[in-house]
Amino acid sequence: MKIKNYSIVICVFVCLFIASNVWAETTLDIDAAVAMALENNLSLRRAEIDIAAAQRRQSNSWNPLLPSLTAGALLSHPAAITDPLNPQQPAGWVPGFALSASLHLTPAIIANIRQTKEEYEAGLINYMTARQDLEFQVRKLFYQILLLRANIELAEHNVESAESRHQQASTMMRAGRASTIDEIAARLDVSIQQTTAHHTRTVYNTALDHLKYFLMIPMEETVLLEGDLLDFTLADPQTMMEPGQESLQMRLIRQSIAVI
Repeated sequence: MKIKNYSIVICVFVCLFIASNVWAETTLDIDAAVAMALENNLSLRRAEIDIAAAQRRQSNSWNPLLPSLTAGALLSHPAAITDPLNPQQPAGWVPGFALSASLHLTPAIIANIRQTKEEYEAGLINYMTARQDLEFQVRKLFYQILLLRANIELAEHNVESAESRHQQASTMMRAGRASTIDEIAARLDVSIQQTTAHHTRTVYNTALDHLKYFLMIPMEETVLLEGDLLDFTLADPQTMMEPGQESLQMRLIRQSIAVI
C-alpha cells in the first residue's frame, strides 16, 4: 500500500515538473532583454573578475612607495655603580626608544606602477567595448525578430489571398469562364506563398533561438517579445559618444600600445 502511495506521489511530481517546463513562458521588452543579456553573459562576468583583480594589483603597486618604519625599545645601564653627581641615588637601568623611517624609490617600482595602471585601463576599456557590442547585437536581433514576426503575418495573409484566388480560379474554370492555365497559375501561386511563409517562420525561429542563446534562456522555453517597430532606434556603439570624444576602439589601441 505504501509503495503504491509513493508511486502516485512520484507521478504527481513528474507531471508537475513536465507541466512547468511546457508552460514556462518569458515576456520581454527591449530593455529587459538587454539587461538579461548583460547579466547572464559569462564572458562579461569573467571580464569583471579580471578587472577587479587588475584594480587590486594597481592599488597594491603603490605599497612599495610607502615609508617603512622601524621601532625598537632598549634599556641601558651606566658603567658606574652610582651616579657621581648624586651619590645618594644609585644608578639603574635607563629605558630608551628608537624610531627610523626609510623610503625605497627605484625605477623598477615606478615602471611597475605605470604598467599595472595601463593594464587596468586597457582591461576596463576592453570590457566597456564588449558590453556595448553585446547590447548593440541584442538590440539589433530584437528588432530583427519583430520585423520577422511582422513578415510572418504578411506571409500568412498572402497565403490566404492566394488560396482565395485559387478557389475563384477553380470555380471560374468549372464554369467555363477561366482556362486551365489560370487555375494552374493560381495553384502555383499558393505553393509559392506557402513556401515563403514557411521560410519566414523558419528564419524567425532561428533568430529567436539566437536571442535565447544571448540571454541564456532554455531553448524549450517560450519567449514573447513586446515592442513596436515604430520605436526602432539603433545606433552603432562606436558612434554613441560626444563630439570630439575618442572612440573606445581607439582608446583600446592606445592602451594596448602603452602596455607593450
